[in-house]
Amino acid sequence: MNYKKWILVLITNLLIVALLGFLMRYKIAFSFPYLEQKHLQHAHSHFAFAAWISQALYLMLIYFLDQHIQLNWKKYNLILIANTVFSIGMMISFILYGYHVSSNTFSFLIVLTAVLFSFFFIKDTLNFKEQAFVKHWFYAALFFNFISNFGTFYIAYLMISKSYQQDVHLASVYFYLHFQYNGWFIFSCFGLMCYQLLKNMQIKNSMTIFWVFFLSTFPSYFLSILWFKIPLSLYIIVVLSSLLQLLTWVYLLLQISTHKKKFVLSTDKYFSRIVWVILFSFTLKLILQLVSTVPFISHIAYSLRSIVIAYLHLVLLVIISMFILHYLFRYVLLKSISKYIYYFLIIIIINEILLGIQGFAGMFTISILNIQYYLFFISIFIVLSVISIFRHIQTL
Repeated sequence: MNYKKWILVLITNLLIVALLGFLMRYKIAFSFPYLEQKHLQHAHSHFAFAAWISQALYLMLIYFLDQHIQLNWKKYNLILIANTVFSIGMMISFILYGYHVSSNTFSFLIVLTAVLFSFFFIKDTLNFKEQAFVKHWFYAALFFNFISNFGTFYIAYLMISKSYQQDVHLASVYFYLHFQYNGWFIFSCFGLMCYQLLKNMQIKNSMTIFWVFFLSTFPSYFLSILWFKIPLSLYIIVVLSSLLQLLTWVYLLLQISTHKKKFVLSTDKYFSRIVWVILFSFTLKLILQLVSTVPFISHIAYSLRSIVIAYLHLVLLVIISMFILHYLFRYVLLKSISKYIYYFLIIIIINEILLGIQGFAGMFTISILNIQYYLFFISIFIVLSVISIFRHIQTL
């Protein structure tokens, strides 16, 4: 398989995501009446999930297979092509019509592609005895990817049936986001990380670590819908799940720290810095998740769109996207991280800081003067940094 070609496709998809983000921020800062903001938002998020993150995870899981078996390249190439084509169709449909028969059809085709990939992947890994622990993470990731789609299907049903209820709609949105972010995305990255860790160290209590994260992923969904006034017993389970995830992650971090020269550090200074940022950001994510178990804080956070966006971008850009870029360069392309990827990291951190300031200012009803212009100009630099990454990969 031509990994470089598919990585260039991935970066092109990331560029489209960045351009959609740029357009949305332009509409906020200035005037552009020709496209609906909500339609752009749906196109931006769904294309980011399907054509950037999911496509990248498919490619990295294919590369994992390539290290162990003689791959049937044709079937996996067709899956990547189909996912790309359907994602583009879905994006255009969302831009033009929002939730519509066309966008729902393309979304359904993307789900079928995911199911087909899962079937092939599981079939090809059934005999991997030496990778049993890693397989658990991958199988769980594929499972969460599948069930997350029930959220989007229910949103489509609400739209088509015209039986819109805001609480139910939001619960469906967060169901999809939760099992994508905390399930499909995180578990795939954990599996790939553990695969590399096991080459240099033995992970103590590895299956306990897996089961804590797997089982706690289900009750942690209720953190997103605390306005439903869940029973006290379930609330206690949610709090304990969040606490257990944080403690388990710290336990794993302590093990990694004893082997940091093999795993974290590298002759490439950019590799080391990016790994530390990813590890710190995931720790911050789990801390924020635990803090959000306080009902008062959760209510404020989820009532302010800017805070939700800041949190989602922390996971999507700083953690997941940087993990993907790091992994693709370090283990797939076997190349040093370019300064352009490091610049991309700095820009998205600045973006995250601005979103965080906007969110916390909103909590105290403080208006940040011209914040929309700052976010717009940052979106320009995000686009330019992605273009630079693309041009760099072309030269490899």
